[in-house]
Amino acid sequence: MATTPTTGTWFPNFNGLNVPRQVSHGISQAYSLVYSLRDTVSQLSNKVAKLASNGTHLERLQTDTANGFPEGSLYFEIDRTGIIYQARMSDMSSNLQWFYASGIMTALAANRPTDLGHLDTGFLFLATDSGAFSLWNGTAWVGV
Repeated sequence: MATTPTTGTWFPNFNGLNVPRQVSHGISQAYSLVYSLRDTVSQLSNKVAKLASNGTHLERLQTDTANGFPEGSLYFEIDRTGIIYQARMSDMSSNLQWFYASGIMTALAANRPTDLGHLDTGFLFLATDSGAFSLWNGTAWVGV
């Protein structure tokens, strides 16, 4: 029966068992591949878990950047129904940033966002009280 050595290795120790070297080497390689696969799946599952997340607009802003999220991740703002941001590299930064990706925010005209910037270019707003569409061009609202 194989025993686990105290030397810090993570595969069975076949010393003293008269197991042919090729067999013990093959088993060690198999263990190495299994543990490598386990580690890769663990890393990927952490990334996959972050590919789509949601929260409030304020929570997204408080993350400052999208670092810690895989590039291309989507963030759904639950208080601005239908608004989606995507983690992308910015031309002006080496960090991932949240860019407006899709959606139309609907609310009263008085509730049109006032905190947008260049990363929000293309943001669409529909005023439910007037039916007017607005587009954020990166610096100001323009009628559509």
